[in-house]
Amino acid sequence: MYECDDNSSTPPAAAHRPVPRLPPVPPFNSLEEWKGQLFWKAMDPIGYQYLCRILGGGKPEDVQLIFSELKDQICALMFDRLGGNVVISLCHACNEQQMNHLVSSVTADVDLFLVVCLNSDGSRCIKDFLRCLRTPKQISDVVSVLRRLTPRLVNHDIGSRVISRCLDIFPLPAEETKPILDVISDIFFEMATNRTGCSLLRELLLGSDAFVLENQTGILSKIKEDLRKLSHHPCGRTLVWLLIKLRIQDVEKDLVAQLRGGFALMSMDRYASQVVLILMEEYKEKVAPQIYDEIIHSRDCSRVLLHPDGKSVLKYAKKHSMKSACQTLNQQIPLRANHHGKNVHPKNKTQRICV
Repeated sequence: MYECDDNSSTPPAAAHRPVPRLPPVPPFNSLEEWKGQLFWKAMDPIGYQYLCRILGGGKPEDVQLIFSELKDQICALMFDRLGGNVVISLCHACNEQQMNHLVSSVTADVDLFLVVCLNSDGSRCIKDFLRCLRTPKQISDVVSVLRRLTPRLVNHDIGSRVISRCLDIFPLPAEETKPILDVISDIFFEMATNRTGCSLLRELLLGSDAFVLENQTGILSKIKEDLRKLSHHPCGRTLVWLLIKLRIQDVEKDLVAQLRGGFALMSMDRYASQVVLILMEEYKEKVAPQIYDEIIHSRDCSRVLLHPDGKSVLKYAKKHSMKSACQTLNQQIPLRANHHGKNVHPKNKTQRICV
């Protein structure tokens, strides 16, 4: 039993009730007391809240005090979630001259900048930092470093987000991002066959006007140059799909010309067969007869018929081909040998073998 003093007015239940505690937020006049400790306070939950509140007030003397202690340790703070928030608050509060110094501090060590971009908290802070850039020189200095690091960032799950944000903030035809786009064009095939790099290229294709994209980067031409290799690759094929679905004028002629002579083999490939199907789906009668005719007269016609992916291509052929194409197909099938070396004949003369 709980015994309570007769002179006490506190009920027994209240004696066990925890006393609510308010967070010990220091008073605003204590910033001077933290002088020399602001780097560590920026990564402390209480210190972070207080510093952000002070920076939000925008008093020049307070901003200058915080700036003077943190200006040369910006990259180190970016590795910390709370410290990164203080950095962004400082960027918003400081003047142009102070911001120039912060940009110099961030870009001074290229290797350290790379490590920040490849860190989850660091990349998040860098993406917000890009939005704080104000003058052409600030933008040029940061983009210059990103251009040097682009080959190491674009194929990295975290690093690619920094490049993506940069291209999002300065969309085409922005001159600021042209150095990065030139590097992307140079390493196009490496990116196109990498899951992360291919995803970044898709974002670029979907978020830009086709005419501007081609004139600024030549990416569409790069896809056409490596069309066959990309069509057989699980990542690269998605870029070919996008090129087809953009429906650029006369692009189907270029695609058919590039792929001519390989439609039969493509039809028997898990990934390339989907490219053939999408090409026929988008342009139907414009390209379908040419594709059908090539497969029908190919020495691999019987193999295409016996292949599950090839069979799908020819089923789509039935839907969009002319009657003459189907008749030719029926004439060609009995003359082809199956994979066992035996001739394939219809069971009776009236049977239609056109798939």
